[in-house]
Amino acid sequence: AKTTTTTFKDVQVTHDSIVVTWKNGNCNGWPVDQFELECAKIREYRHTDVALATEARAGLLGDDGQWLSSLDEKRLLNGKYLGPQQYRVMGLTPGAYYIFRMRQHNQLGWSSFSAASKMIQTHPTRPPSTPQLVSVGATYLIVRWTESSERGHGLTNLEYDVWISTIDVSTVAISGGGERVDDDSMYDHCVLHWQPADTKPHEDSNTMNTKSITTDRLSENIVMIRSLVPGCNYIVRVRVKTLYGWSTWSNISPIFMTLH
Repeated sequence: AKTTTTTFKDVQVTHDSIVVTWKNGNCNGWPVDQFELECAKIREYRHTDVALATEARAGLLGDDGQWLSSLDEKRLLNGKYLGPQQYRVMGLTPGAYYIFRMRQHNQLGWSSFSAASKMIQTHPTRPPSTPQLVSVGATYLIVRWTESSERGHGLTNLEYDVWISTIDVSTVAISGGGERVDDDSMYDHCVLHWQPADTKPHEDSNTMNTKSITTDRLSENIVMIRSLVPGCNYIVRVRVKTLYGWSTWSNISPIFMTLH
């Protein structure tokens, strides 16, 4: 691993997490058996170009001027290994900029650290809470959500965007305790047909049925979704727009079944 060069690929970003994906470099014929991912927050007077690892001194990095590590317990990164060459870094600051670097290990020892990634900004607006059911009928759902109350990131939403999907409950992967999980992984193998909950059928040939689905805003964070199919299972997600821009999507709601 002495000559390896790590290449960072696609990233997935929320308001407080970044999923980093990378491609292993040349490892001199020996497989990688360990890695160390480091993350650093960039100060407000950040550079606008690519920050190289060798240039990431205390004047550039935020907080205590240190890289946080996925391996070093003294400066441990809040994160989770998702699988081969993919890692989720959590507990980040909304709207902040971060850079990443990595080194890898095999039977020949540790490589040097890679150059840092380009700067990645987390979303500045926190998503609303998981939509909850207020009332249900044969052809409608009334759902509500809660905005973040954190100062600076929970501003009154200027707009909201509600999407709905039918779901086959036989394909839902229930966790060991029978409860839904926060990262929506229970829906990974479901066939979902997301559509805006205010769509005319001629606007999208992939809509769930031939009826127009419409929404009525009942209050600040409560909507009625109309023209649904009786006895059908639905899930809902929502995002909001504040002065900082659009949030990412909320967690997917529990499964709501309309009455027969």
